[in-house]
Amino acid sequence: MSIRLSGRSRGRIGGRGLLDGELPLRPDLSVAAERVRHLPIMDEREETRAACCCVVANAVLAYWQGARIHYSRDNSFYAAVRAGVPSWFTRSTVVAAVDLLAVAGLLDEIRTAPSPSARYRSRFSATPQLIQAVGLDHISGLVFEDTPPVILRCRDDRRALDPLSVLRQAEMVEFNALTLDVRACNEFLAGFEISLRGDAAQALPTGLLKIGDICVNPRLRRYHRVFNGDLQHGGRWYGPWWQSVPSAVRPSLLIDGEPTVEIDYAACQLRLMFSYFGLPDPLNGEIRGNGQSADLYSIDGVHRETVKLALLMLTNAPSQRSARRALAAQLDTIPPKSRGPEADRIMGAVRRRFTALEPLWCSGIGLRLQRTDSDVCAQVQLDMRSAGLPVLSIHDSFACWERTEPDLRACMRNAFEKVWHTNLQGKAACASSSG
Repeated sequence: MSIRLSGRSRGRIGGRGLLDGELPLRPDLSVAAERVRHLPIMDEREETRAACCCVVANAVLAYWQGARIHYSRDNSFYAAVRAGVPSWFTRSTVVAAVDLLAVAGLLDEIRTAPSPSARYRSRFSATPQLIQAVGLDHISGLVFEDTPPVILRCRDDRRALDPLSVLRQAEMVEFNALTLDVRACNEFLAGFEISLRGDAAQALPTGLLKIGDICVNPRLRRYHRVFNGDLQHGGRWYGPWWQSVPSAVRPSLLIDGEPTVEIDYAACQLRLMFSYFGLPDPLNGEIRGNGQSADLYSIDGVHRETVKLALLMLTNAPSQRSARRALAAQLDTIPPKSRGPEADRIMGAVRRRFTALEPLWCSGIGLRLQRTDSDVCAQVQLDMRSAGLPVLSIHDSFACWERTEPDLRACMRNAFEKVWHTNLQGKAACASSSG
């Protein structure tokens, strides 16, 4: 978990805006019950006490980072996230806890009036009275419940699903195997110290690490995988604090005090698109190609980051019209009247550059590709773990000891080739059955 200490973000979460300098209320974060027993809270219900422990922990953690907590007073929000959260995490209980603490002068609250057009959710922050009363001064006093190794979310509203209720027996076998693999990865990495060079981060008295204008919690070390709707979509690895470290600072990562090197795949998802059609890998199995000619995103007259953005929108938007509209909205450095024609020019150039991928436009293949690249990640970690070598994954890049770089490169090539051939075999099987 990381948070910027100043500025504003332009993102929207759950239909409501989230400002930089804010954290969402985490139901998996709490403090020990004795921390709140002496607070002036008149509601003795066990559920409200549990909610107060959660709200206090979130408020204190945000206070240490100069931030606030944003939360919902909307019934529909809690209905959507009910699966996979504590039974007390309901609108009535969370609102009761916030109100009790605010009335007692322990929280400052900014409440958003109920409205479907409201831009921001309600938010709260700790008062000095709460910080003094609760007596917490270090993240070791916070309680983080373990995140399940594998989370299955509804694709429409992001609520957590019960795997036993939505997966068939064969899928549950796969789900359990995925769970065991994530646990094995976490248990293996638990035997290594992961840190940053002293000049890369400031260790705060609270136990947080300050890196530039963000803070990270070094206690968050465990991975989990998140799937979307079923086990064929999503599956990426999330969780550890080193995933929140800015890319410019990641060369300062240390494993057991030893320096590391980070290696990533060139154009990973784009190359995997080729495998879906049984086409040769444009980079011939290499992790990274050599020279400008090997940059698959290179198109004359179009910035490479814009090419990547256009590809993302073309493959995931429901129609080319919506892809055009989404791309035009991102071209905010040119006059509004020019954005539509410029989006047309860019998308035309991308379609001409990748004519072989035409069937993928507006196919929504992005989440399926995430399953594929997350399996590449799983294979790299498994191969390195089998050799007794630690590796830290940041989606399609990996950090290892400098001295084990050759081993990591070999594992990355093996993983990519294995998944590539799996795709080709699956394509051939589909063609055979349809014929």
